Amino acid sequence: MGTEAKQLLFLDPGCTAIELAVTLPAVPTHLAAYGLLNVEYRVNVACRDGVVYAVKDKTLMATKIECGSLPCGLVRTEAALWVGTIGSQLVSFHPKGKKTWSTTLPAPITAMGRMFVRKAEVADCCAVALEGGEVRVYSGRSCVATLTAHDTITGALLQALRVHVERATRACCEGGRTLAYV
Repeated sequence: MGTEAKQLLFLDPGCTAIELAVTLPAVPTHLAAYGLLNVEYRVNVACRDGVVYAVKDKTLMATKIECGSLPCGLVRTEAALWVGTIGSQLVSFHPKGKKTWSTTLPAPITAMGRMFVRKAEVADCCAVALEGGEVRVYSGRSCVATLTAHDTITGALLQALRVHVERATRACCEGGRTLAYV
């Protein structure tokens, strides 16, 4: 959990006590965690200063990822860290911080989410919702799917998706109603 006091708090499984507190250089806005707390984990934290920091094994790493403009979305997959910026940029970084590629999107980003797709092969994707209702799904550098909604999507929860088998992708739209099941 990120706080206005520039802290990243790790809670116990019952959410009744703070197990660990890490002080950050700026106020966190987005969090993306990967791994297991008791084994090995990394938490990427996008902050209000436009920098993405990494916390690994109870320590704030020295690596800083400069985004160019303020982050408005953050997704972590096994192979990449995806950062959406308010400048309509989608930027991909190696988990250790090196920029791998970036692209300019046709509209501002309103929501981002990790999308795990299983069909013949397994793909760890990033879904990006844009103003105007367009949703783009990226696997690596490639845009593999584009969906169009009737409203602007303001939040997304993307769970394990088995194409044509499981209906697990949910998108919430302005007004609080469920817009689409994919």
